[in-house]
Amino acid sequence: MRAENLDFSRLRYFDRNEFPGDVLDHMEALIILLLNKLRNGLPAGYSIYPSPVERAHVRQEESSSRHSTMCGKRLSDATDFFMCWEHIFLAWQEAQRIVEIGGIGLYLDTRYQSKTMPMMHIDARDERLLWVSIQKEKERIYVYHHIDPIKFHAVIGSVHARIIGG
Repeated sequence: MRAENLDFSRLRYFDRNEFPGDVLDHMEALIILLLNKLRNGLPAGYSIYPSPVERAHVRQEESSSRHSTMCGKRLSDATDFFMCWEHIFLAWQEAQRIVEIGGIGLYLDTRYQSKTMPMMHIDARDERLLWVSIQKEKERIYVYHHIDPIKFHAVIGSVHARIIGG
């Protein structure tokens, strides 16, 4: 089912106006329901901000990205959102508890409303895939947990220590 057909009045935390352009016309309803399930599992006062960038939800192209519609042949089953530093890691843990969420990516050097704020990607792929991403000079680096778990956690730890000071 297309996300545009969701009854948003039944979702506790999200409104259709939080999603840019016509992305809901090209997204699986399931990913919005999973985003809502994720938010339901977090403490009161936690906020999730869907990305204001259309390509963070839908890409009208052929690619291996879960955001891709394969030029209209499928619906996107991925979404990206921002959270404050104090909440992102608990949300990351909660996302891992939801079996229907397959891909979980952390982007630890992104900006939202002119300030550095972490972004999380979730998607509904069948298998679990965890990654962390940071910009290194002119190249975006992706570190996958199943390939290099030590580096994966080292990247998270180093960014956390630099940004949070902990």
